[in-house]
Parts: sequence; structure tokens; C-alpha cells
Amino acid sequence: MKARLIVSILSFAASSFISSCNAAGTLPDVQPPFQANEGRRITPELKVSSFVKDGASYEQPSLWMGNKRIGFREFFNNARDQMAVIIVDNHAILGVHFWGVNGDKMFGFPYKVKEGTTPQIKSDKSAKTITYSKQYVQLNGETATFSYTLKPVGESKVEISWDIGILQKSIDANPKAFACVVPWFSSNNSYRLAPLAINGQTIKINDKSLFEKKDLPVASGTGLEFSYNPGKPLESFSFKLPDYYSFTVSECNRGGGCELFMPTSSKKQLARDSFTIDFGDVALNAPDAPAPVADIDFWGQDRMCVAAPTTRNLFPNPSFEQGLRFWTWWG
Repeated sequence: MKARLIVSILSFAASSFISSCNAAGTLPDVQPPFQANEGRRITPELKVSSFVKDGASYEQPSLWMGNKRIGFREFFNNARDQMAVIIVDNHAILGVHFWGVNGDKMFGFPYKVKEGTTPQIKSDKSAKTITYSKQYVQLNGETATFSYTLKPVGESKVEISWDIGILQKSIDANPKAFACVVPWFSSNNSYRLAPLAINGQTIKINDKSLFEKKDLPVASGTGLEFSYNPGKPLESFSFKLPDYYSFTVSECNRGGGCELFMPTSSKKQLARDSFTIDFGDVALNAPDAPAPVADIDFWGQDRMCVAAPTTRNLFPNPSFEQGLRFWTWWG
């Protein structure tokens, strides 16, 4: 009886405290205990992981800068090879890919891939670059190769450059015979985690009911200047397209989820172009912090020290094919 009374008194006191704090609006703004509050710019580092799917092994290359990175195949495996994804604190924030139309029914990201060929993703350790490429058929029936490359260009900066595999003078001589490409951007749900600024204006994030049945335009203009979470440098990144690019921004319902969709178009018909993503200051672990395991920073997130696995699995014998080897009962 005494124990029940004590528990009841404590529960009442706790609920009363919370209620009074809420009423007065005085609940403390508690900082995450392991969150870094200082950072700096660093040179992007190429890291290449791998995974196995349907018996085949695939590389998973990314350019890392502390708690930020950009790379391929991390969230979609090999289902969306054409998309490079910007990741902050292990959240996929923004996808970058390219759109192109090359004749009737010859559209894709970009163009339609040539039959009998497979797009490729390759990393160059010496140059610290990652390149996506695909072959496609031109209107004249000849084969060309589209490619785009992620390349470090200074501290916390990554250049994205692309080439449609055709000479600029050929395009200038006969523009109607060629179709160039433009960058498109998209974000699934994660864009709602923090403020976004487009050309200096903070974008209003709308209730999902407003775009559940029809895409909702939220911005448009020229010279897209995008900034994610600009008020928090350790979580932000930004980029700017030249003024000859125009853009629209819409909130969409994609399979029941929210998506921010940003297609662009260009006044210039270019065989190659580029823009640079500035990741700014990044959060870094202490020099004596345990290294990430399987690219997961257990120490940075939860102050958990996980021993490096002896196999490709994060935990040995995870599916118990070897019985209870490496496992034991507890309790």
C-alpha cells in the first residue's frame, strides 16, 4: 500500500510539473547530448562501400565530409543508379539527377538507355571522383554516352559536371538535331525536417491535405539558388544554378508520401555544364572517437562502441544459420 501511494504521489507531482511548465511555456530547449556545436570545412573524402543483391556485388561510392556526404546507391541500392543523393546526419535530404528527351518515347534520366547496354557507376581513387554514365541513341541513329561526375573542388565543395557526349559545335550547327539535358532535384519527406530557402526566400511547408490530389506549386523563377537549413551551419548545404536556368518547385503526393520536386529548364543548349554544392562547415568526431562500423557512426549518434565485425554482416550469424554461435541467452 505504501509503495503504491509513493508511486501515485510521484506520478501526480510529475504530471503537475509538466502541466504547469506547458501552461507557462517554460519547457527547457534541451540540446541533443552528443550533438556537435562546432565544425569546420574539410576536403571531401572518397569512400566506397559495397552490397550484394541477387547474387551480384555493387559498389556504393560517396564523397564524405564529416556528417555530410553525397553519393550513389545508399538509399535505393541499384534501383535508382542515376540519382546522386545528398545526406546530412544520415538523412537523405536531396536527390540530384538529369532529365533529357531525345525524340518520341526516347526520354529518361536522361534519355532512354541504349538496348543491350547497362548504365555504369565508377569511382576513381586517385582523382577522388565518382562518375555515372549511360549510352543512348541519338536522333540520327548514332550512339553517344551521357555522363556526370562528382568531384571535390576545395574544402567542403563538390562540383557536379555533365557531358552529353556530343561536340558543342555540332549542336550549334544543327540545334534541332540534338536534345540536351537539365538537372532535376527531389526530396522525399526529408525536406520537411528543416527550413529551405529558394532564391533567398524561406519556402512555406504546407499541410499534406493541400497537395494530396494535385501538385502544389510553391515557387518558381530563374537562377535557382537553393539552401537547406541555412540557420544551422553544421546541417546546411547550398548551391546555385546560372541565370539561364529556370525552375519550378512543387509539393507532391508520391505513393502516399510527401515529395518536393524541382525540375529545371535551360535557355542555352549546352553539351556540357556544371554547378557546385557548398556543404560549408561539417561536424567532426573527436580524434580518439571509435571509428564508424559499416559506415554507421554508433559513437557519434549514441556513444555506443561497436566492435568491427569479422564478417560482412554488422553482427555475426544474424540469421542463426549457425545456430546460436556468437549469441547467448540473457536474463
